[in-house]
Amino acid sequence: MADNTVNQIICAYSLGCLDRENFIQFVNYIDGGGELPHGEMGELQNVTALIPVLLAIENPPIKAKNDLAKRVLEIEEKRKKKTAEVSAEEAEASNAFGRIIPGFKQEEKQVSDPEQKPVSGRDKLHDITGDQNIIKSDGTNTTKKNISYLPWIILAILTVLLFALTIYFSNATELLETEISELNNQITGLKREVNSTNRFITENIELIEFLNNKKIDIVNLQSSELNPDSYGKLLISFDTGEALLQMKDMPPISDDESYQLWMIGKTESFSLGIILPRPGYDYYRIYNVPSVDKKDIRLFRITKENKAGTETPTGSTYLFGTVNDNAVKKTTRRR
Repeated sequence: MADNTVNQIICAYSLGCLDRENFIQFVNYIDGGGELPHGEMGELQNVTALIPVLLAIENPPIKAKNDLAKRVLEIEEKRKKKTAEVSAEEAEASNAFGRIIPGFKQEEKQVSDPEQKPVSGRDKLHDITGDQNIIKSDGTNTTKKNISYLPWIILAILTVLLFALTIYFSNATELLETEISELNNQITGLKREVNSTNRFITENIELIEFLNNKKIDIVNLQSSELNPDSYGKLLISFDTGEALLQMKDMPPISDDESYQLWMIGKTESFSLGIILPRPGYDYYRIYNVPSVDKKDIRLFRITKENKAGTETPTGSTYLFGTVNDNAVKKTTRRR
């Protein structure tokens, strides 16, 4: 990883905007034995702490909330209005059919007076929807009914129009419901991402808190031949006397046993803590790192001891490493 990228990740963490992808990249960088710029995070945190003093706190205007609520109400009212318009048009079409069909009545006229005056040409004309009287030679008359197709044509046109309007408003309603469903899915996705981020932070809170230390040394712990699959990492801050131990794939221990972390100096050994492995727990916080010169430290060891611990390392060595990058030869057992 380039130095510029490391500085950017440290800057993002100091500002509180480090995303998950960059955080994982940074952890992999640390696991790979990458070096950290000393003092960079502390200086950035000091500068970041001055930002709230220089900037005035701004709150979003109340109008934004009111506009959002107004927009939601307008969408709901629009949907109700469209539904009401469809119902009104259906009712109006039904009333129109009732007015058209009953309007065609038959009228019967009888000629009772044989001496009745001749019917003029105007009187012989009738509406195409009415009846015509035909006078026979014997003086009687009969009524001839005219068949009209106009009501059926109007009925067919109104039916097609009503069907088209129903399809249109149905599609508009479905489109609106689809948009609302997409918004709900987006909200659900954002909630899922927030929960995932919170869970990730909770699971790695020890590492995140320890990274606040100004100066951190990294010790890569190698496995011995007792368990070749084991490995680990020790992040140590001599300035604050704290350390963070990571152990992976360690063999299980009995109820009366424990792992003990040792710092081996030139003249004496220091016990940094007793570790009781817990399922699903990878990081262990150490608070009693003695203040010594790093040049006097020869080795860090993790041995298996009894549950109460010992004053000097007596058990088998499972992990070991140095504070510098020099390679350390593996050993099967150290006493």
